[in-house]
Amino acid sequence: EAIRAGVPVVLTDVVGNRDVVDDGVHGVVVAPDDPAAAAAAVLGLLEDPDRGRALAGAARERLLERFDVRRMGEAHARLYGAPAASAAPAR
Repeated sequence: EAIRAGVPVVLTDVVGNRDVVDDGVHGVVVAPDDPAAAAAAVLGLLEDPDRGRALAGAARERLLERFDVRRMGEAHARLYGAPAASAAPAR
């Protein structure tokens, strides 16, 4: 939601987040057990709004390219449709 809203993000380095954000490209990724690093990352983005805007813009582009509902639906249809079609009984 933050990415869609154009807000730069600070995420912890856990499964799922790694699929959305590359550190320093689409946002800032910190260790999950390092609240000081998370705080420093947030403060860094507040102190450098140009960097925050650049990260937010790159993240939004990636969101639209990879995580658009229609694209994800098409990808799932391809993923699950191909095996289902090949397993269908011959007529």
